[in-house]
This record gives sequence, structure tokens and C-alpha cells, in this order.
Amino acid sequence: MTLDDYLSQPGITATDFAAKVDLTEASVSRIRKGQQNISRDVIRRIVAASGGAVTADELVFDHVADDTTGEAVGSSGKIAEISGAQVSA
Repeated sequence: MTLDDYLSQPGITATDFAAKVDLTEASVSRIRKGQQNISRDVIRRIVAASGGAVTADELVFDHVADDTTGEAVGSSGKIAEISGAQVSA
């Protein structure tokens, strides 16, 4: 699930979520839109605060453009290593 999808659910506000992950609401908004690079620590905090609903895979690869087509890529079979854990893309 993307961060945008997660924050669009009833009863979940960007303000409350930002406080949970110790970020500003503006930072969460930029992350949500794919406009801000995020550290491994922030990825971990977002995954934990969402109870795993938002995955590292979605945070890392959701807004990555394919160099050949310009389209966003997600489940392409690539593997990323985040803090020792392998995450499928």
C-alpha cells in the first residue's frame, strides 16, 4: 500500500501520522507525492507507524521512473537492500 493510499483511509490524518513518525506534515506531504528523498530511518518509522501497511517497497520504488519509458515502476522483480533486509520491488 502506498503512503497516499494509507493516509486516504478514514480516521487516519496526515497530521497525526506526521507526529507518529516525528516529521512535519509538510515532509509527509512531499513523501506522499514522491517529491522528497527519505532515509532508511524514515522508511523504518513509516513502515512501523503504519503497522506494515505501507511497505518499504512502495516507499522506495513507487515514484521511480523507468529510464526507458518514463513510467513509474514498482513490481519489476528488482531487489533492494534496506538495512540488511531484502525487499522485492
